[in-house]
Amino acid sequence: MSRHTWLYTEMVVDKTLIHNPHSDKFLWFPEEQRPIVCQLGGSDPGELAQAAAIVARYGYDEINLNCGWVTCQAIMGNPWPVYCTACVSDGASHST
Repeated sequence: MSRHTWLYTEMVVDKTLIHNPHSDKFLWFPEEQRPIVCQLGGSDPGELAQAAAIVARYGYDEINLNCGWVTCQAIMGNPWPVYCTACVSDGASHST
């Protein structure tokens, strides 16, 4: 990998960090993975701010906020590709 390449995490849901005392499971990373960006998703600005404060303590190089992120994936229990198809076919709009 090039030292000019940025590594992005999987999407971390804001509520996961707020309600789980074990943030290391979701946020810890080895230094050799720098530069690294944490992708944080949620739909409530206050909760996103809370979660971003937790992420900041881990020293990420950047935090990518995905505001208005629809959680129908979790509600429907579908994997991501099915989630996209289901939301589009149901006429639901979403922002990632």
